[in-house]
Amino acid sequence: MTDTLSLGWSEADARKKRDGYVRLLGINLALQSLIALWVLIYPWFFLSVLGLESDAAGQWARVWAAMVLMASAFQLPGLIDPLTQRLPCVVGVIGRAFMAVVFLCLGGGFIWLALFDGIFAILLFLAFQRAVISELQTRP
Repeated sequence: MTDTLSLGWSEADARKKRDGYVRLLGINLALQSLIALWVLIYPWFFLSVLGLESDAAGQWARVWAAMVLMASAFQLPGLIDPLTQRLPCVVGVIGRAFMAVVFLCLGGGFIWLALFDGIFAILLFLAFQRAVISELQTRP
């Protein structure tokens, strides 16, 4: 195999892995943004799933939803070009893992949020790691 063919294959593989990461991040950002918008509009269903039923909890749920939307907006540069905008990608993965631990510590209905953030933290970490390694292997 010539060097040109090998480099072409490596670039195609890197592009495929980058696109896979972008798709996964897009799905995650879309899901968490939709959930956050739903909580902003109708927080009481969300609170009943978590087992929280006070009026003050409704206000805190709306604050949480607004923070989730801001965190999603912070990660948009990583969605557009994850290999040159690595900071939002890395911070997003670390933030999801941290929030999964926090939700696990809270227990109760928060276990569903822990599963959501924990699963996506692991999947995004693995996909991002593969995309970065594949990109680095395309450079002689």
